[in-house]
Amino acid sequence: MPNIVYVLINPSIPDIVKIGMTSDLTTRMRSLYNSSVPVPFECYFACTVN
Repeated sequence: MPNIVYVLINPSIPDIVKIGMTSDLTTRMRSLYNSSVPVPFECYFACTVN
């Protein structure tokens, strides 16, 4: 199953980027937003990898 490598940014923490890998980017972004940040993360970059 392919995975997605991503780079996420958040306007409330401008000096930080979140880099990771997941099989479901939408669910991952939702779970990060539920972890006490004031605004949702934005996807800066994503690509599918094997």
